[in-house]
Amino acid sequence: MRERKERRDYQENQRIILQSAQQLFDAHGMDNVSMRQIAQLAGIGQGTLYRRYAHKGELCLDIMKASMCRIVDEMQGYLYESKEQTIRHKLENIIELMLGYVENQSKNLNAIKAPSCDENFIIFSTPLYKSIHAILCGLLEEALQEQGRATLDPVYTADAIIAMFAPQLYVYQRNVRGYSKDEIRENINRVFLDPLFQTVEKVKNWSGGE
Repeated sequence: MRERKERRDYQENQRIILQSAQQLFDAHGMDNVSMRQIAQLAGIGQGTLYRRYAHKGELCLDIMKASMCRIVDEMQGYLYESKEQTIRHKLENIIELMLGYVENQSKNLNAIKAPSCDENFIIFSTPLYKSIHAILCGLLEEALQEQGRATLDPVYTADAIIAMFAPQLYVYQRNVRGYSKDEIRENINRVFLDPLFQTVEKVKNWSGGE
């Protein structure tokens, strides 16, 4: 009974910490918020906070777990609802969903990928990465089977597509290179999807197909 109460207390404290951190991040920007401020708002000692989280990157990771689950559910829901769509259309829409996710979560994602977090957090081992990779890889394999040719390695290509959504690269392309979200999407499609589908599309054009 005591153990159950301690677990409930731990979960409630956890909820308060994450809620306090998100509130401060939203109000002041993550870079302008200290661990001390988070501890104060949550009503706990700074040492207690550091025993749970070594840095803000770990905090952001827990904050984002729910949104990580939502984006994968959204992708899987989209694929279930769009069985009649072409494979290219499905790939384009999965890429659009990924872009929307990174656009909305780039600050938190960037914190997770901070150098101080690298030793403790490996993105490739997360359920989010594995799930998105499996979705992309499955669509790429389906495209190759439909075309009856093997022009690329779907496992490698899925990794390469996901790499285009690295938070630091995305923020750099948006803020320094000056690309819009739509321009980034168009370039990703041009680099990865056009070479995969252009042979089939040319055949359709020559034969008068849709």
